[in-house]
Amino acid sequence: GPTGVGKTTCIAKLAAISKILNNLKIGIISIDTYRLGAIDQLRIFSEVSSIDMLVAYEPSEMRGLIKKFSDKDLIFIDTAGRGQKNKSELEKTKEFLDMINLDETYLAISATNSTKNLQDVVKKFEVFDYSALVVTKIDEGVVFGNIINVASVSKKPLIYLTNGQVIPDDIIAADSDFIAKMDVTGEI
Repeated sequence: GPTGVGKTTCIAKLAAISKILNNLKIGIISIDTYRLGAIDQLRIFSEVSSIDMLVAYEPSEMRGLIKKFSDKDLIFIDTAGRGQKNKSELEKTKEFLDMINLDETYLAISATNSTKNLQDVVKKFEVFDYSALVVTKIDEGVVFGNIINVASVSKKPLIYLTNGQVIPDDIIAADSDFIAKMDVTGEI
C-alpha cells in the first residue's frame, strides 16, 4: 500500500494473532529497506514476540529467504510504502514479490483518505493483483462511505479493519454489519 497507511503495524498484529491465538509458526520478511527505521521497528517486534524475521535487499534473495522459512506455517512480507503515482517504485516492489509464489496479497489503505484518492490507489495497485483490502486507521476516520465506495470500485473484499496501534488488539475481521453501522453512525 501507500506510504504511512500502517502496513508494518498491521503485519505485526496479524503475525502476533497467528502465533498466539492460532499457535502457528510465523516468519516475517521485510523488503522495506527504504524507510528510515523500518527494519528496526520490525526487528524489535520480532524479538519481543519471538517471531523470526529476515530482510531482503534484492529481489534475487527472496527465494532463499522463503526456503529458510520452510518450517513456518505462515510467512508475512512487509513491503515499503509506495505512492500510487510512482510507477517505477511500484515496479521495484513487484520485482520482489514476483520472485516467489504468493498465496494472498492484501492492499492496505487508510480510512482517512478521500474516496477519489482511494479509488486511484486501488486502481494503480492492481499491478500486484491483490486479493483483498485491509482498511487501516478507522479510529482516525470521521466518515466511512469512502470504504464502501472503494470496495465497490475495486471489486475486492474487505478482509480486516484496524482501529488503533495496539498490537495485537486493534484489528478486526471485516464484517458487513459492522461496516454498515460504522458508515451510518460514523462511530466504530
